[in-house]
Amino acid sequence: RKLNNVDLHGLYVQEATKFAEASITVARSHGFESLKLIVGKGLHASNGVAKVKPAVEKMLKSRGLVVTEQRGNAGVLIVQL
Repeated sequence: RKLNNVDLHGLYVQEATKFAEASITVARSHGFESLKLIVGKGLHASNGVAKVKPAVEKMLKSRGLVVTEQRGNAGVLIVQL
């Protein structure tokens, strides 16, 4: 299996990182090879600076996961499981 989509957009940072972690566990248990995390670009952030994307990306990389931005859409992270 290739991709499973998870929409984290609109969540608070702590909610998004916890949901991303749980989604990885579920995706792995279902045999997915990768996971698409929709994190948004931060366009609606109170000060215009993305918070969810960098926090989720940092958490994923700290766990040794390979993370790339979807080509043509900076608001989507692709995680190799």
